Amino acid sequence: MKFQCVTQWLIPALAATLLAAPPATAAPPATEKLACTADDRLDILQLSSRYAWGVDLGVDRQMLSSVFAEDAVADYVGLGANPFGLNEHLEGFEAIYAWLYRSLGHRKDTDAIPMHFNTNPLVECHGDSADLRFFMHSRGMAVGGIYLTKVIRTKAGWRIARLRLEEQTWNAEYFRDDPVARKLRESGR
Repeated sequence: MKFQCVTQWLIPALAATLLAAPPATAAPPATEKLACTADDRLDILQLSSRYAWGVDLGVDRQMLSSVFAEDAVADYVGLGANPFGLNEHLEGFEAIYAWLYRSLGHRKDTDAIPMHFNTNPLVECHGDSADLRFFMHSRGMAVGGIYLTKVIRTKAGWRIARLRLEEQTWNAEYFRDDPVARKLRESGR
């Protein structure tokens, strides 16, 4: 008797639920933003690696152009003691590339590889944009910092639209013989 009572309401309830639910293969509504796919996440994560390789291989223009959007904005900010006066606001890929080349382009061969180590990346997707954050430290643990980036999906793939490095210098002596660091010290920057 109890079984019959349960089946009298359970079967119609299950049938109504199944009929009301959209099929598993139904496309989401057009207005719904989709989260990033696994491939999107991998492409976004690759930006931090391509950036480090591009900077450390003598400031490789081709590699860096696969990282930044043409109209990207970058802020490189020194925190704490900031012995080199790092405080740059750059607009557009050309300005970012020119500054990176002036600052780091002198490093070649064993003086350059590897310099930047990027770790602990976090990706937060928002449809066709995402936030990518990661830590950076350098060879010799002379400097380190946090990169905060906003990336966007472009026709050419994911690119950094906005980059901010908040950098701390822990060992300024490491740069004592670096020609660019010497020029910065001598110029009062």
